[in-house]
This record gives sequence, C-alpha cells and structure tokens, in this order.
Amino acid sequence: MQPPFEIKFKATYFVVIGLLSPLTLFILPFVLPFEWRKWPRLLDGDGLTLRNGTRIPWSACTNVVTWPNRTELVFGATTVPLYTRWFVGGEEIRQWVRQRLGV
Repeated sequence: MQPPFEIKFKATYFVVIGLLSPLTLFILPFVLPFEWRKWPRLLDGDGLTLRNGTRIPWSACTNVVTWPNRTELVFGATTVPLYTRWFVGGEEIRQWVRQRLGV
C-alpha cells in the first residue's frame, strides 16, 4: 500500500461492537462515535487527518508509544490511537507510520 491511506474499519470491529452492546445496555453504540473523532481518517506524506477534521503534520509528533494491539502517536496534548487490529490493512499502516516517523 502507498500513501495516502484512508482508514477503514474491518467488519469484525462492528461485529464485536454489536456483541458487546447488550452488555453495556446498548450505550456503547452511542458513546463510540465521540471516541472515533480522535481516531485518524487519512494518513499521507505530510501528516494525518482525524475523523473530526483536524489536520496534524508529522513534524508535530513528540512521542510514539507502542502497545501490543495499538500504537499511540502523541502530538503535544493530542494523542492519536492507531488500533491496527480493527483497521483494514492495519499492520501495513502501522509499519508505514513507524517508518515515516523513524521509530
């Protein structure tokens, strides 16, 4: 895959949300869209665009935190999670971001 990357969710993500919804008394589907606004929508050579429309350049990245199922990109006070398990082509996207940032 070559940039720009448009971040799309895998179908399994929505299945898991559907299965977890009854356990949260169906509150989860109403709360998650507020969390999604912090997630990336588009990654390209210049930076990333969040789902809320905010554009952040790669040069603003101050830290990269790696967890087993996600990578968090820290841009000052803004932390952008990359939940690669739930993204189509997630591992390729994660490798590209790490290479782009020199991590």
